[in-house]
Amino acid sequence: MNLPFNKQRSNGFTIIELMLAMGFISLLLLAIALLTLHLGTIYNQGITLREVNEAGLTVSEDIQRTIGAAAPFVINASKESNRYITSTEGGRLCVGSHTYAWNYLGNTPSGEMNKYTTPQSAPISLVKVADPGGRLCRAENVYERINPDNANELLAVGDRNLVVYDFKISSPTSVSITAGQTLYAVDFTIGTNGTDIVDATNKTCRPPSESSRSREYCAVNQFSIIVRAGSEAGGR
Repeated sequence: MNLPFNKQRSNGFTIIELMLAMGFISLLLLAIALLTLHLGTIYNQGITLREVNEAGLTVSEDIQRTIGAAAPFVINASKESNRYITSTEGGRLCVGSHTYAWNYLGNTPSGEMNKYTTPQSAPISLVKVADPGGRLCRAENVYERINPDNANELLAVGDRNLVVYDFKISSPTSVSITAGQTLYAVDFTIGTNGTDIVDATNKTCRPPSESSRSREYCAVNQFSIIVRAGSEAGGR
């Protein structure tokens, strides 16, 4: 018995249906790939920003403890008693029994102010050095090299290479200060290293059109703190 003609038709997909299905799957895979790349970029941006913020918090807390335990000091006094030295290359801040030394972006390790004794090419970003008496801030020792055995790098917090963009300290004169104590305003900017991704003049990440590397690995942030010297045990 022969079946009607319409009962003998194949139940498979036509070529057009297969092409439409393959096109839809291709678009879906492309969308998933683009979404994955976008999520990866956001994740890397978050990691970079987190490392910069963690470094800023670490530096802020360290400076607060160090200055808080030190006796009040004069900024921009005579060269013999000055505790704060700054230049276009970097700077030094001698407080109590420790000294902070830093190089700015573009001067690591080529800058002449702050270099390690050995190896000479080792970069210095921002280090805290055991320096009783603040001898590293004396005029005759401004370019004295730093012993790495006495130094602790404060920006080594993660996988990113972080550097200092700016560091300033001043003593506000409009603030009421308790006897034996002095307030200082500390402002510093840190961020990822690389002049190809960071505009050092404006201290901002370059737009994608100007950068040779992805912005997901770029972050720059400014930190401002008020510190009181002599707040711990009368500035022992």
